[in-house]
Amino acid sequence: MALQVSTGYGSLLALGVGAGDIASIYSLGRRVGNWWTASSGDAEFLRLLDEDELNILTRRGVLDIARFNKVWNTSITLLANGKKITVKGAQAQTVLGSLTRFTACMVCIIATLDAFADFTIVRTIFNDLLLQLLKATDHGEDLLVSELQSRINAWRSAACVRSLHIRARDIRLSLIQEKNILDGLLPAKDAKEVVRFLYWLLAENTSQFPTSSSDLAGIATCLSETGFDLLSIHGFVSSSLETPCRLVYELSQDHSLFTHNLDRFYQKDWFSQESRGLCTAVSLIQPEESIGAFPIDKNVSHRCRYAWKRGSQASKAVELRLRRAGREGYGEIDDLIYSAVDLGEPYERIDPSVHMLASAQGFILNKELCNGLQQVLEIEPEGIADWLLELTAPNFDHDGSDNTHILSKECVNGSQEKINAFTVFQAFFMGYYYGVFLSLVDTRLLQLRMVDGAWGFRSVQVLAEIRACVAAAARHKEERHRDGIPRHKVFEILCSLFFSSHIHISNVGRGRSCIGVKGKRTLLVSSLVNECCTPDEIGQFVLLDIDVSGIPADVNGLIRPGVPQHPQICSFQRATMDSFRETGPAEDCTRHIEPDWDVNPETALLCIRLKGRRVATLNVVRADRAFAYGYVKPVHAPSENEKPPEMPISCTVSDLINQKLPGSDMSPVIVQAHGAPCLIYTFATIYAEAGWPVSIASNCISTAWHDIKKHKQPFRGMGYVDVDGRKKQARPIVIARAGLKRDIPYNLVEPEQLEEDKFKPYASLLNETLKQQI
Repeated sequence: MALQVSTGYGSLLALGVGAGDIASIYSLGRRVGNWWTASSGDAEFLRLLDEDELNILTRRGVLDIARFNKVWNTSITLLANGKKITVKGAQAQTVLGSLTRFTACMVCIIATLDAFADFTIVRTIFNDLLLQLLKATDHGEDLLVSELQSRINAWRSAACVRSLHIRARDIRLSLIQEKNILDGLLPAKDAKEVVRFLYWLLAENTSQFPTSSSDLAGIATCLSETGFDLLSIHGFVSSSLETPCRLVYELSQDHSLFTHNLDRFYQKDWFSQESRGLCTAVSLIQPEESIGAFPIDKNVSHRCRYAWKRGSQASKAVELRLRRAGREGYGEIDDLIYSAVDLGEPYERIDPSVHMLASAQGFILNKELCNGLQQVLEIEPEGIADWLLELTAPNFDHDGSDNTHILSKECVNGSQEKINAFTVFQAFFMGYYYGVFLSLVDTRLLQLRMVDGAWGFRSVQVLAEIRACVAAAARHKEERHRDGIPRHKVFEILCSLFFSSHIHISNVGRGRSCIGVKGKRTLLVSSLVNECCTPDEIGQFVLLDIDVSGIPADVNGLIRPGVPQHPQICSFQRATMDSFRETGPAEDCTRHIEPDWDVNPETALLCIRLKGRRVATLNVVRADRAFAYGYVKPVHAPSENEKPPEMPISCTVSDLINQKLPGSDMSPVIVQAHGAPCLIYTFATIYAEAGWPVSIASNCISTAWHDIKKHKQPFRGMGYVDVDGRKKQARPIVIARAGLKRDIPYNLVEPEQLEEDKFKPYASLLNETLKQQI
């Protein structure tokens, strides 16, 4: 309660938010900035500069602060207690409080700019705008530099928690669909004009601001519909009521080319890397319509929609699944590995060029991929498949310069046919990739059913990046423990497809791999927020567009695990159970994401709580790996006799509360966590990290007893523990089933399966040879 009084933001506890989550939001707000410290942080910032908002925002009435607070303080949406929480009405107003006029203006502006521009450009715009507004001295400039990112974080979080950013994205999407603005992000060269406009809007008193930029007109439209009521836009979408503050849009020559003369538009080469940032809005309801924003004629647009659908159909014949580690783990890769699994039919004889192109870009060669690609390209000029194969090579120089993102005029030699062919090819594989990777991502929590891809008209980079990833997986096919795609590489691809950003995730040490990314949206591994009962669920991701200011991240937005604290494991010499009965607690634990305050507050720990009491913290990278390895494959006919071969030591939730778990070199241990997925995940991690061989029962506990005798733990030293001061062979730890369900899907790829799958692409050729011999 003292925490709430000190913040003055009302009671988050009344909304059901746990005390640990409140502490994380509050502490991270003071440390890096979030919605909790938006107004208070701005007040402190202006006090240090000895400034008043009335002297800064000299245009009066442009934003009605009373109306703004009434409209945007009625709902709060955030991630807390490991789940999405939405509260409306008086409770939300109490928690959010009232924003000051300065803070409200900044929140409205950043929600709009985030929808139209890259984060780097947004920061540049705010830096230049505040320098002009504050008319800062040298001391003031130094203070602004030190506080700018914290203020931006606070404004961005305040917009997100109110869902104001969703409204801004929706407005931009409608403008793109109506072809009032071009797809892609604001060009960097237009940042100065945006600063001039915003300064005019906030601090000048002239009535008109002329512009020929459709991007700026779009930004102004968004501002006028999200808070700046006095602002009107003339000559753009529709005529507005005349107000004392008007942006006048004069149709630019470039926009005229886009809407009236496609041939001249192609010649102008508008979509170069220097002109627009790559960002294509992809609706999750009708993703094939994303190509409709490109400057292509109707015939090519229809072909692209068809190509996208064929690629999406081909994606259903392949799945990326987690692979169980072998005896020595994954080798040098300290992360989960995904392997492509063929769910389709063997391909038949096809054009050699199409075969090579499908092999280079696809995860698995099968009939669905090869036939679909061949049909899409069948009306293209001869040799187009060879040209596309060369074009998407990762090291191919697309225009003779350092720009490897855009297909230039020089690369196609002025050929409109090549541009059309590439666009159709791009649509096919974008449909294929979105189909493959969306099967790994839970998008149910998105407020707006759309994502932004870091690709666009004539852009090659994403295709080249995924091709390089496919090639790397194939190159290691013959090397033990190295085939497949590491999870951090999957993160990089997902950011390109959903975040409109290209990131590189480096290896910073064992157990420190990426478990999430924060950007314009947030992508997390599923085990951070969901109850995971099977390896399939462990391998999933969750995509969010709500406020996650209680989750720590580094300066690049990467979420990495911290150093956990585990209970002690004590030595027991004999069984504690006279008769065996599988049981579980009355209530499962809950998951909470917290900063690692003891070691590095920029890293995250999964805090496990039972009825609010902290019982353990977990490193999610190691926890996911331990669970995926220890999970026992379900059997088709589970044994009715669930009795273990010998009487075990019982381990219950009470042992976890007391911070002393049983272990023995004489008797096995049964963890009584039946029906409690979070407890199962927790116990498996703690025991596996301490070196005990763990077996997690799926649908038959008898199978789990026998399975552990066949498999050895994957990491050096596992299976041997310190008992009474001596290293002894540890007896197995068997964890009870998550439920009584017998029919459990199991898609974990076993190491021995990889040797069999290696020959699948050649099955059709073998069949054809046998037919010829007959």
